[in-house]
Amino acid sequence: MTKLLAITDPGCAASTRYRVAQFGNFFRQNGVQLQTVPVPREKTELDRLLETVAQADVVVFQRFLPRTALLKKFRNRAKRLVFDFDDAVTHHESARRARLKFSRWWRFRQMMRCCDAVTAGNDYLAALAASHADKRRVFTVPTVVDVEQYERETASAATAPVLGWIGGRWTLPYLENLRLPLEQLSGEFPELIVRVIADKSPDLGKTRVELAPWNESTEIRDLKRLRAGLAPLPDDAWTRGKCGLRLLQYLAAGIPAVAAPVGTQAEIIRLGAALPAGSEAEWRDSIRKILTDKNSADELVARGKLVVREHFSLATWAPRLLKIWSGR
Repeated sequence: MTKLLAITDPGCAASTRYRVAQFGNFFRQNGVQLQTVPVPREKTELDRLLETVAQADVVVFQRFLPRTALLKKFRNRAKRLVFDFDDAVTHHESARRARLKFSRWWRFRQMMRCCDAVTAGNDYLAALAASHADKRRVFTVPTVVDVEQYERETASAATAPVLGWIGGRWTLPYLENLRLPLEQLSGEFPELIVRVIADKSPDLGKTRVELAPWNESTEIRDLKRLRAGLAPLPDDAWTRGKCGLRLLQYLAAGIPAVAAPVGTQAEIIRLGAALPAGSEAEWRDSIRKILTDKNSADELVARGKLVVREHFSLATWAPRLLKIWSGR
């Protein structure tokens, strides 16, 4: 059996879950044993990891960008080295004005020059990789969801005007940027609630907020109880690398959504699976349309499910990813 070792960033649990761990069953059924380990912090752990690397047939660095000296040690031991990423890892996050981070850029450049293959979460990231690597070694592999898992959950959508957002506390500022249009909609729809599936509540002013603490075992059920999903993003060098997981989760759950046309979300909008919104007026009008026009909402649900199944499903992409990572 082929041994595939994935070394992951412990601070990026969602990336590990959606871009590595969820492929484990498919890999195993096709003769590949997947082992996932976090980046070690102690030297003794690192030494053991280097021994494990030498025993693996394929080593995948998931967002992990080691310093040059350490990268050389990994490269010398790895039979096949792959880099996978789903964010603009060369830049600071939007909260820090999305500036290029030179130290990260340098490590990224070194990684691109020495790895055997690169899988990037969208075309923007693939172009970033191809600026330092042979284009023939760079592949766009979107973040995907397990459609069947969403279809097994039977919770029905809310009849009340319950809007929803899912994510981590570090991305709450994106939602808080919608404070004004949400307050305006609250005046039109007195029962309107924004349900936040996260680990912290945002400040949305006069809009009522309901916190639903995130839990892997309940997130699909919580999503299916929404009337509409919100996927705001600013447009900058960091967010163009975003791979649309939040929006994909809404669509897989059968929830009509409004999204900023940034990163992978722009592609999903072009496919007709979500309503676009950039300005505060567009956010207000698009949300109102979903809440008041049932035919439009139903059309978005049907189109969203189709787009996810055809373009962003685990079943579609697992065989392709295995082929790229294994070099078969």
